[in-house]
Amino acid sequence: MNERKDDIPLLTDHILKKLSVRYDKNFSIDAEGLVFLMELDWKGNVRELENVLERTALTSADNIIRKKDFKLSVSGSEHLSDGISNITGGLKELEKIYINKILDENNWNKQKAAQILGIDRKTLYKKIREYNLE
Repeated sequence: MNERKDDIPLLTDHILKKLSVRYDKNFSIDAEGLVFLMELDWKGNVRELENVLERTALTSADNIIRKKDFKLSVSGSEHLSDGISNITGGLKELEKIYINKILDENNWNKQKAAQILGIDRKTLYKKIREYNLE
């Protein structure tokens, strides 16, 4: 996707429309967030962009995605904002923070949280026990 950076705005718009229907919200991205996406090195394909947008949309403060909202979604990038650079426990610590955030945002509705996380409830319960989140 690095060779076709000009496609990122169109792809982003298409993906956000699809996510808006899926989650019954009206997701959008501001100009700074879009510029941020276009500056990234995309080693993967469109699916990578879709995954980043979905995670970011679901964890943003409102339905508008801003550059600052990408801090937990774009792992391995030199563009990461301050939130993730302090994490010393690696991927497991990041997963714990992310699961806890999704649970908190959904008032600990485990069914809804599991759906957002893309895992089944049994796996979510296992992760809650593993990370001592209760």
